[in-house]
Amino acid sequence: VFSDVQYDDTTVTFVLADGTEIVLPRQAAFSLNIANTEVVVLPGETVKVAYTINGATETTAVYAVADGGFSVKVEAAGASEGNLAITAPSPLTDGKVVVFAGDNTHAAMQVLTFEEGALTLVSDTYNVEQAGGVVEVPVVTNLDYEVEVSADWLVETKAYTTDKLTFTVAEQEVNAPARTATVTVYSELGVVMIV
Repeated sequence: VFSDVQYDDTTVTFVLADGTEIVLPRQAAFSLNIANTEVVVLPGETVKVAYTINGATETTAVYAVADGGFSVKVEAAGASEGNLAITAPSPLTDGKVVVFAGDNTHAAMQVLTFEEGALTLVSDTYNVEQAGGVVEVPVVTNLDYEVEVSADWLVETKAYTTDKLTFTVAEQEVNAPARTATVTVYSELGVVMIV
């Protein structure tokens, strides 16, 4: 019956055996996409979670409801994308945010759950010999973080995927006064720890 089928982003064309063409519009599959539905939060803090919608039209709307003391606000940046601004209760409770997206003919839903953010170091003090050397600081966390060092004699900082911070300490001159440095660990939720 068909001699060919051709398609592009907006149409599908069926070519019949006699050469007749039937052109039908293509519609993108409708879906609500949230990259991570298990969100790490700190008590009382607000996080932003990005969303996108495939197949959105000008009538597509996004709604969100929260329970367990959480609050949520939809910050649309157009019909097909935006952020959810979610504020966690303090103290943190078990709660959820349900996100709905839809229009007159399509609907999609996602449920967000929460885990309390944590970042701990095995120790907050490390002694280094006068000759300097390498110090590894184990980190246990479920947060993304950055490191800031307050002294220029800590000459190299590197975060490994094993979540150890490695500092190379420059040699200290003989009879020089004791020295200290502050290492501040930042996560996407703010300052988490200072050592």
